[in-house]
Amino acid sequence: MLLGALQENLVTLLTYDRDRAAIIRGLVDPALFGGPYREIVASIYHYIDRYKRPPAHHLPDLFSHILEGVDQHKASIYADIFDSIHQAHKETNAEYVMGQLEVFIKRQSLRTVAIDLAKALQRDTEASLAEAEQLIAGVTQAHLSVFDPGTRLSDKKRALSFLDLQQAALPTGIPELDKRGLGPTRKELFLYIANTKAGKTWFLIHLAKIALMHRFKVLHITLEMSEARCSQRYMQTFFAMAKRKEQAGDRKKPWTDDEMKDEQRRQDLKLVPAVLAVPFELGQALLERFVPVVVLLRRHGLPPGQLARL
Repeated sequence: MLLGALQENLVTLLTYDRDRAAIIRGLVDPALFGGPYREIVASIYHYIDRYKRPPAHHLPDLFSHILEGVDQHKASIYADIFDSIHQAHKETNAEYVMGQLEVFIKRQSLRTVAIDLAKALQRDTEASLAEAEQLIAGVTQAHLSVFDPGTRLSDKKRALSFLDLQQAALPTGIPELDKRGLGPTRKELFLYIANTKAGKTWFLIHLAKIALMHRFKVLHITLEMSEARCSQRYMQTFFAMAKRKEQAGDRKKPWTDDEMKDEQRRQDLKLVPAVLAVPFELGQALLERFVPVVVLLRRHGLPPGQLARL
């Protein structure tokens, strides 16, 4: 059976989310639910089939015979479930629940087949072995996909949902782009295409710098250069510092660590450490070594604490 938290989340969507209720109705068998949820889901399915919409606040009405029945213990259990669903329906992350739906359906289907397979193998007959082979073949060939057909123009609520979008592009530090709202945006693809050696990497590092200055978390993944080279570019863009220092006879040499520290002290720069870190969702193993980046405050007129350690 499905885990309790996911069961309740699915029932919440079935009860209040008109778009996703139809998808769940077509994919999830009530038998995959356990306890009181199985009966609740069966009644919701019957309501959806009849009225073409989820029951919403009418859900308790479907179980008035239980809530007003003589079994007070059972009535209390159902009342608590309905109250929990009502309180959670505005806060439930529907996208996350739908993303977990496919995995759990496959898991429950495999568990069901495993039970039938064990029973068939225990009989140990030719017929039972053939049945076991059919069960295994059925699992191998089965394919389930939680498919969202997209937006129909006839669905006015969904077709006009763009009017409620409040997402703004992340700042680029380029006034002509920022005032027109052109820049990287969450849940959208941002492409920067140019010829070789045209400055694509520098532009992306510039975007990362601006994002850090606005207190966003930044993850830099590159297949182009080493970690040390990447750190060098961040040092250059934050400090406006040349890659090499001038020497006598127009001969240039790289900065050493001690010379760079002396240069920082000479310019009286106030630094605060920041880190390009991996978000938790990507897994801690993705980047075992954090790339240190030093962020300049005083040169840009920013007060201490403007950029926090991520």
